[in-house]
Amino acid sequence: MSATSTIEDLGDEEIAIARDDARKAMKIAHCFYEATAWIYGRGSFGLRITQAMIKSLQLTLIMSGAVGIARLRRRPNRLLSSDEIATLAGEAERVWLMSMRLREAYEGGDEIAKSINPERLRKHLMDSDSRKNLLEELASHELAELEFRPWDQWRKSAGKMMSPGLLAMSIGAPKTLAFDSVLANTSAPAIR
Repeated sequence: MSATSTIEDLGDEEIAIARDDARKAMKIAHCFYEATAWIYGRGSFGLRITQAMIKSLQLTLIMSGAVGIARLRRRPNRLLSSDEIATLAGEAERVWLMSMRLREAYEGGDEIAKSINPERLRKHLMDSDSRKNLLEELASHELAELEFRPWDQWRKSAGKMMSPGLLAMSIGAPKTLAFDSVLANTSAPAIR
């Protein structure tokens, strides 16, 4: 990263695209960790340190990441395209919102809490048929009638104060999401 810190030869558009890619890549890591930590444990998937760094991320580090991505884009590599990163970030955010709503229902002791405990969810994530059954069960519950408000969840994630990193990741979050649009992301293959 220290070798990439100069930006004189990078164009404005190149930096802007890289900044968005860096921000959305951080969003993927944050949302994936937050969505799964209550199911698999705080140390799962090795993302705890990444998530802690993202929560306290300063703007200079975000921009350093953007410059690094811009430099990497100039070399032949296997980076995902900006469109692929954006798609993954949107899907990660929607899955995170669903997971947090399920967590709230579980911790609140709602009627559906017995169906969505962490042990059962781990099973559903590994078995496509089991996941389909859970989704049908959730669709018949009052949970399906709710809209999700992403900004509310971003504020909860921040705690007392929104860091520049979390604020940057929340940019572009939809005002509300319907339950059906959140469930649309569950058609992906099971996690193995």
